[in-house]
Amino acid sequence: MRLVLIILITTYTVSSSMGQIDSTMFRKYKSETIYFKGNKFIKKDQLYPLRNLKNEFKLSNEGEQLYKDYKSDQRVFLISYSIGVGALLTAIAIKNPTTSSVLGGVGTTGIGVSIPFLVRGQNLLQKAIWIRNRDVLVTR
Repeated sequence: MRLVLIILITTYTVSSSMGQIDSTMFRKYKSETIYFKGNKFIKKDQLYPLRNLKNEFKLSNEGEQLYKDYKSDQRVFLISYSIGVGALLTAIAIKNPTTSSVLGGVGTTGIGVSIPFLVRGQNLLQKAIWIRNRDVLVTR
């Protein structure tokens, strides 16, 4: 009888303390983690523009480095995509068929080169946020 009573008390104590840990972790998750919604991010159930995202990575060195890599890839994407679109628009406007063909090739190449940087950058950003959220939940 005593053994059953000890097991019941131990089980109750352990389960109630686990509930407190889960509750604390859930509050921390709701208040400290970030996630995307369209072209904004959410923290504490409030929408923020992406330009404020940089400040969120000060809590995570690994996440901050991934965010910097994302920004670098984003710049390369924007430059090569802009060159490609500019070359294509110029190719359309020029009357000389030879020059137009060359610019069309340059434009297509510029856009083609930009796509891997866009994809890699988006993957880096998602990973950076995941790492940052992990670090926030584990270290605080």
